[in-house]
Amino acid sequence: MADFLLLAKVLLYAAAVAAGGTVAVTVGLTVGNFKGCCIFYAPIVPDIGKYDIKCSSNTNCHFPLGIGVATMLYGGIYGIYCVYTLLGRNRNGKDMVYLPSLLLNGILSFLTLVSGCIVSVGYSTFCDHVSDVIFFGSRYGTCDYWQTTEGYQKSDNDGMPFATFMTVGQIAVWALFGVWVMLTGLTALRMRMNAKE
Repeated sequence: MADFLLLAKVLLYAAAVAAGGTVAVTVGLTVGNFKGCCIFYAPIVPDIGKYDIKCSSNTNCHFPLGIGVATMLYGGIYGIYCVYTLLGRNRNGKDMVYLPSLLLNGILSFLTLVSGCIVSVGYSTFCDHVSDVIFFGSRYGTCDYWQTTEGYQKSDNDGMPFATFMTVGQIAVWALFGVWVMLTGLTALRMRMNAKE
């Protein structure tokens, strides 16, 4: 049972590294696309014959990006430690240090939840502004549609498919939250098993 738990943790840490990287890259590319402007919660102000995207606080983008990078680092380091323990079969994972892992996994679960809320709600708010200001409340005025229009291509951005990036980013951040919750649960289970032995 211990080998199975350890193998599951190795696979989950690998998933955390991949998802964390995906979150960091998609948020970073979206910020770069808008020339350093964070679009999460960003208002769009109508002007005569045009519109102006007012950047929101950079913290709104730096926080999820930083959590993605921290996830990659911690997940990679602790995943390698788990692989080392798994390969040393005589150790069977019984002498691993679990309390710091439990605390860090729990903290990363919470921080990833906060990041997920920032990414999802912030992006949704921005897309609501796109619909209301750029498309005057039209039901076709979505971010997905806007990124394909000539008006988007001519506006102040690099023309990258930001809506696609943000869809992938949202999936990744919520998958990452699920991974951290599972890792927290597996670590708590392993601590309980060790206490009984």
